[in-house]
Amino acid sequence: MKDILIVGDPHQWWDIYFDKIEGYDYSVCLGDVGLGIVDRYIHYNKMIPEGTHYLIRGNHDDPETCKHITNCLPTFGSLFHGEMFYIAGATVPPYICGPESWGDLEQLSLDELETAIELYAETKPLVVVSHEAPYHIAFDMHDGKAHPNRTSSAFDRMLEIHKPNKWIFGHHHKSYNKIEDNCLFLGLAELETHLVRL
Repeated sequence: MKDILIVGDPHQWWDIYFDKIEGYDYSVCLGDVGLGIVDRYIHYNKMIPEGTHYLIRGNHDDPETCKHITNCLPTFGSLFHGEMFYIAGATVPPYICGPESWGDLEQLSLDELETAIELYAETKPLVVVSHEAPYHIAFDMHDGKAHPNRTSSAFDRMLEIHKPNKWIFGHHHKSYNKIEDNCLFLGLAELETHLVRL
């Protein structure tokens, strides 16, 4: 049994993030660390123990920089013997994007999402961790004002195939807690944490 700390978007608050994960053997950060905005990846690699503290790439993390981060996970896959599924990416409308935007590269391609859905269907994880939320959950969080994108829409498709026990996400910068069809959807605000035991 492992205790895994899930951490909401740090947005370059490095010291607070490191304080949050101190004392835990395992953690998963939900993205938007700020990788590539401030070029500190060498410093980061020295500070985080290899192989136990993971990062999911958010839409405010440079995809190219993430390739050099030891603990930055690939775009999607499984952890902890297939019990946890992770998937990167999200987007925001162009009119609210700052200069730290990587356009279409912020999300997985349609082909990548199809492959991710196939792996998800095969593994049927207990827990999903992602940067973005499923679209219908984002829609509920924002009182019907959320806009679908290929990532959030793909997540809704995944839920039609299999519902995990928990789906935990960041990106929206607000706390959210809702049980739907025996699945607990948790949105973590900036640097908010949630402990998962697998």
